[in-house]
Formats: sequence, structure tokens, C-alpha cells
Amino acid sequence: MTTPSEVITFSQAVTPELAKEYLAKNTHNRPVQLAHVRALAADMRAGRWHNTHQGIAFSADGVLLDGQHRLLAIIEAGTTVVMLITMGLDPEALFGIDINKARTVAQNVGLQGHQYSKAVTAWANIVKVIFTAGTERSWKTEDVIRIYKENPVTIRMATSIPDVYKRTGAIGAAYLLAGPKDQEGVHAFFKLFLSGEGLAAGSPALTAHKYFFTSNKRDTDKRWEAAIKILRCVQAHLDGTSVDEKHLYISDGTVDYFGKVHSPNSLLGEAYAARKPVNKRSP
Repeated sequence: MTTPSEVITFSQAVTPELAKEYLAKNTHNRPVQLAHVRALAADMRAGRWHNTHQGIAFSADGVLLDGQHRLLAIIEAGTTVVMLITMGLDPEALFGIDINKARTVAQNVGLQGHQYSKAVTAWANIVKVIFTAGTERSWKTEDVIRIYKENPVTIRMATSIPDVYKRTGAIGAAYLLAGPKDQEGVHAFFKLFLSGEGLAAGSPALTAHKYFFTSNKRDTDKRWEAAIKILRCVQAHLDGTSVDEKHLYISDGTVDYFGKVHSPNSLLGEAYAARKPVNKRSP
């Protein structure tokens, strides 16, 4: 058993070579999750790595207890990362590591003072699914915070309509993508669409209302598919044309209509530029 006085923690620049030396002491640990290693390595390469109290830990007998994924990521990234190194832990400390539930991205964003973080994070994730054709499904905390900073008007206007953030994320995702195209016009559409009151036959807002609230198709569509169909109705509303439920297609044309208005220097603009085709699908 070690005593508190024998446990030391210090900051160290861990090079790929040093990471390999430390991993040689990794005699027993949980299975490596390669996807997690790659994600950490990507953050390290991009300069998004944050030095926190969670670094590398060794037992009093020199066995690596915590940090194998971080060390593997340093090797994968081929870069040097500064982190805290703790040595001299009781070997049984292993049983107290990584047993608590990690904070979600939405919780981290909320801790930064952003309102409606759970809703906006969900919207952003659906947009990412749209742009990546389902291959990537979530942003990191820094990404969502950047989306807040780059889309303040859209988020403020969207969250001023309770039904946008209280209902499924498909609605908010559609608003987040559409907002910069025409803030006032998009806002007017969503108020009409969600209320469903006084809408004339053929109105895109009525079509969206019927699709989302009464159609059997809505029950089988995924959230990102629902978001694109809502966007198709927003597109028709802004263009002054009509659209009926039989012609609510999932197509790249609708994604392009709204994606291209996002600044190429913004996160959503960058994601749009690197998008993968969603392909046209019938209603």
C-alpha cells in the first residue's frame, strides 16, 4: 500500500518515444478502443487537446493504470502533448478509474453558459448526419460551442419558438440549416408550420404540418430524413412555390439550397463543403 505522501503528480511533455516507453508498462488494462484512439489523435493534431487533471497514472510498482488511449493517440498523431503524470498510486486504484459516467457534449456546452445546450447539440448532430450521409453522428464540445458563436441569430430566433426546442431535433436541425438563408422568412415559416392554423391548401407550411404531425411516413423516417423534408417545405415557402406531401423528396438539391449559404469559414460551411451526397429518395 502507498501513502498519500508517496503519490506525486507532475506536468510533462510526452513525446511519441516516451509514450512507447510508458506503454511498455501497460501490463493489464481494458481492451483498446481504436476509434477512441483515432479521435484523440485527431484532436491532438488539430491542437484541440486540453491538458486537464486526467493524464497518465502509474501504480507504486510501476504498472500503467490510466492513459493507454492517450498514449496510443500521441503515437498515432506523431506529436508531443503536455499532460499530468501521476506516480505511486495504490495498485487497487485501478478499480476506481473510469467508473463514473462521463459528461455529455451537451452538458459541457451548458457548463459554458449556453442555453438550450441539449436541444442545440441534438440539432447540430442531425445536421452532421445530413452532411456526412450518416457516417458521422456527433460533434465535439468545441464544435458545438463554435456553432453557437457562428449562428447566434439563428439559435436565438429558433429557441424563441418553444415547439422548436421542445420537439424532436429534426425541426431544430432544419431551422439551424435554413436560418441564414432568410432569417425572417424562415422564422415565419416555422411559426406557421408548427401552429398549423389558417393555412391554405398547397401551402408548404401546411404540407410540412401534415407530414410531421399526421403522416405515416413521419413514423418511418429517420430524424435526418425528416429534417430534409421539412427543409424542402421551407425551400418552397421561400421561393413562393407550392409542394405537396407526394413530392417531399430527400435530395441533394435541398441540402445545397441551404448548405451553400453558410460561410465557408464557418464550421457548418466547412462541413457542407466536405459533404457526402444523400441521394434522391422518394417520399
